[in-house]
Amino acid sequence: MSTIVYSVCVGDGALNAGGLGRELSSARLAARRSLRDVAGESEISAAYLQKLERGQVEDPSPRILRRLATALRIEYRRLMELAGYDVPRGRPAQHPLTTRFADAGLTEAEERAVAAFIDHLVAQRES
Repeated sequence: MSTIVYSVCVGDGALNAGGLGRELSSARLAARRSLRDVAGESEISAAYLQKLERGQVEDPSPRILRRLATALRIEYRRLMELAGYDVPRGRPAQHPLTTRFADAGLTEAEERAVAAFIDHLVAQRES
């Protein structure tokens, strides 16, 4: 049995058809949210979100990627890069904690756990 990986060309960049989908699905599942919940917050259909997660959308709208990044609390720039968009490299202003987390060498699972903890703290403060 062999595995085939397809790449789709979008503009000048190449898109690993599953990279964006895996990122979206992973973030949604880590947050323990349903397709319908995330889709509703992002103002898209659950069917479209499912297609995005399966890598079946070749050229997702940056506007939709922005809403998904907000809903899933993941970096918009990363979604744009995974979608094959040419994202200018600049030096964005960083919060001191950003550098601290970057230097910690956390695994993806640890990063998701930290994000979940922050969400928990915010929810406690808001209630």
